[in-house]
Amino acid sequence: MKRGTTGHWKILNLAMELKIEPYAAVGICCCMWEWVGNSLMTGNIGKADDAMIAHQIGWTKKPSVLIEALVKCGLLDRHPEHRLIVHDWSEHADDGVHTWMVRRKLWFADGKAPRTRHLNSNERKEAESYYGTATPPPQFKCGENVATPHESRSAKADGTERNGSVRDGSPHSPPEGDVDAKKKPRVIPAYTEAFNAFWNRYPTDNRVNKKGAFKVWCKQHIEREAEPGKPRMLDCVMAGLDKWCQCERWKAGFVVAPTVFLNQARWSNDPPHSERQS
Repeated sequence: MKRGTTGHWKILNLAMELKIEPYAAVGICCCMWEWVGNSLMTGNIGKADDAMIAHQIGWTKKPSVLIEALVKCGLLDRHPEHRLIVHDWSEHADDGVHTWMVRRKLWFADGKAPRTRHLNSNERKEAESYYGTATPPPQFKCGENVATPHESRSAKADGTERNGSVRDGSPHSPPEGDVDAKKKPRVIPAYTEAFNAFWNRYPTDNRVNKKGAFKVWCKQHIEREAEPGKPRMLDCVMAGLDKWCQCERWKAGFVVAPTVFLNQARWSNDPPHSERQS
């Protein structure tokens, strides 16, 4: 289990949706991820029916209630081909899953290729050659996710692109004279007013990777409207930031990067009372 999971807003929302304690919601997610990592390595959890998913997780109530809550909280995505996939499993699966998939030349259910960084040099070279030229499965919109493969070092190792375009004059290649088809324009994010307020309030010396922080900000839907009877996440983030800015640890200079603060939902936890309690 990754650090910050127990206080993540998705876990807390799942607990509210299912009307259970937060520790029980953590248990549900850990059981699900453990099962998928052992038996459904591509993240294609929809291969099992709702009853089987509930049984594997240990949920004894109506299976559809569990599935709907997991989808609503962004822990599962609906998929037109696989029915259900684990949200961002290709990013969060452990290295053992990635290695297992690379050696079998498999793709994740969201169409992304596994990482190769923990392979030996010969295996990595072979994997980079395969994933750099092979065509990934079709991409679909999953819930609020658009599953598009990320370009990475391994995809560029032999002059190819992860999306299956091979620069060898094949039908998938852009025309030689079409410069715009080869170069993607740089996109500058349109930062929202609320995010800029968060960024400007963050300790000055630690404002790094604004674009990455904004990506996490949007991914976690921090500015979305609150449900009836629930506080706005934006208000919680700003209040949490104010508390951390006043703690002794941050005043001493031990400040995490904004991306870490947002991604690990540090704002939902109280700051330590002393440096030893970090």
